[in-house]
Amino acid sequence: MKALRKLVPSVALALSSVCFALSAADAVSSSPAQGASSAAPAPSATQLDVEMPVKIILFPLREAILAANVPARLHEYKFKEGEIFAANEVIVQLDDRSYHEAYEKAKALLAEADSALKYSEKNFKRNEELFKNNTVGFQDVEQSQLDRDTAESKRAYAQAALNQSKLDWDSCFIKVPYAGRVTKKSIKENEYVGVGQPLVEVIDDSKLLAVMHMPSEMLKS
Repeated sequence: MKALRKLVPSVALALSSVCFALSAADAVSSSPAQGASSAAPAPSATQLDVEMPVKIILFPLREAILAANVPARLHEYKFKEGEIFAANEVIVQLDDRSYHEAYEKAKALLAEADSALKYSEKNFKRNEELFKNNTVGFQDVEQSQLDRDTAESKRAYAQAALNQSKLDWDSCFIKVPYAGRVTKKSIKENEYVGVGQPLVEVIDDSKLLAVMHMPSEMLKS
């Protein structure tokens, strides 16, 4: 229950332990009539008050434990425990300097691969025209075609490296696609984190799910 109070601070948790006093029947409270016997009859089973506790437990609509996708130093928590964040807002930021540099390097390599591919394509077309005029041999055409195919492969590799470096860089800015509340920080700022290490717990308490626990006797009535 202590963890629940932390998860749903906005509800005051008065509903977390609600007890209803259910009476099977009202007890007879009137005084005996004049002339009647002073001895009161024994109360029947239906005249006894029975208290049956009902417990309602509230759960957040969504909850998640956010972990690191890349190894890095935890640079900063953007929110304190209990604070509310918006959808897609950065909650935790890792040190992104090395990943940013890797992204810029991959972008430069892709530009270089693009230039090499354009040159090899022009050279291949030029050699095809020269071969038709018997200016170069067929071996020159084959070599220029091989150079073009190699340039295409290097360009595709550079594009994949750029995509991966962008993904790694974006992983330094941890966020969730819905609004919610920070409930727990797992480690301290400036500590080094590994892949898959939990960093922070969040919940979406805009709506609550209620689970009711009641005695089986109440279902029979």
